[in-house]
Amino acid sequence: MPNAAAISIEEMDLPIIDVLSPEYSAAPLEVLRHAREAGHGMTKSHRGVEFLTYAWVGSLLNDNRFHTVDAQHFAQKGAPDSLLRWARDGLLLSMEKDRHDHVRRVFSRAFTLRRVDQHRDLMNEVAAKWVDSFAASPDHDLVDDFTLHYPMEVLCRAIGVPTEEIPRFLDAALDLHLLAAVPMAPGFDRIDQALLTLEEYVLDILDRRRHQPGDDFLSGLIEAQALEGELTQSEIAGNVINLLFAGAGTTKLQLASAIKLFVQLGLWEELAAHPDAVPAAIEEAMRIAPVTQFVVRIPHQDVVIDEYLFPAKRRVILNLQAASRDPEMFPDPDRFDPDRVDLARSRLPFGWGAHFCLGAAFARSAMREASLELTRRLTAVTVIEPVEHAPAGAMLGGPEHLRLGFELR
Repeated sequence: MPNAAAISIEEMDLPIIDVLSPEYSAAPLEVLRHAREAGHGMTKSHRGVEFLTYAWVGSLLNDNRFHTVDAQHFAQKGAPDSLLRWARDGLLLSMEKDRHDHVRRVFSRAFTLRRVDQHRDLMNEVAAKWVDSFAASPDHDLVDDFTLHYPMEVLCRAIGVPTEEIPRFLDAALDLHLLAAVPMAPGFDRIDQALLTLEEYVLDILDRRRHQPGDDFLSGLIEAQALEGELTQSEIAGNVINLLFAGAGTTKLQLASAIKLFVQLGLWEELAAHPDAVPAAIEEAMRIAPVTQFVVRIPHQDVVIDEYLFPAKRRVILNLQAASRDPEMFPDPDRFDPDRVDLARSRLPFGWGAHFCLGAAFARSAMREASLELTRRLTAVTVIEPVEHAPAGAMLGGPEHLRLGFELR
């Protein structure tokens, strides 16, 4: 039974923000700062009660009593069977603990740092290819001509998609961005086709790797199952698809966001001259401009934390954008300072604890290699304004188009 003295977060007198307003679009960080100070780290919006401090967000991210949206949520919206299957079998955060832990163990054993490092040459090769394409493009749009393609191709090839099949696989994988659309329903037909295509491809490649193993991630999954226990076909396909959605989609935006910061802050030539500084610069870019701006969590039962009651089935919003600028964790939070980075503490971009992102090592490595190739090849880099950004209140932020001026070294 919940503590009768606990205060329901939904009944609290909290500041209210309108994330769809012109004021928020113009200065979201300023609005969030005022709300964090006025509401003891909480605020309300049309999305629900939002938590704005690093302490709150970190605690709730790591609380197993809170889950993400599940198949039932999508069913209520009329989603196709393919989306319900993906939500049921591919979203670790919505699974019961025993099943979650089993699936995670298998995937963690397959997606090791060692296996990621084995694909560094692949990342270099693909980065060089797309820098060539970007440099030759008349628009010089880093998103359209580089970050849209580079992480997806690297991930597809690392999974084990044969080179000749990558274009069709990529077309389906790129449609996964519709999973982050609000509202999602208008994209159901394309989402359905993308999920069915990707599921078929993943299971077909998996079957081939059982007879002819390689050094790709699906071969690693087969090895991991021999040690940790079998997964269902749907669990394998669903979680690989989730890696494509969460990994390549967010990496596209986060890499573009980091490059924009490096240029505008005058760091480009310093990073080109000191490539060892690139990893820390990327970490700080993820803190100061996280492209996953918020995540949703839902308690399946009434939860009391301290004196606060979180009602069952009522979603809460963990605002990563605000938490990443929390001065209690990051003194002078608006200052870009790669020297402040502490990977043991600044973990918000990739989740926390048992929910730490399976693709974190891959995403970090891919962004590092791309940044190294771009700074090595380009000089006199400028951002051509205006930059077209995702809406300030969207779940995923960052530049949707980023035109650069530059010279080749």
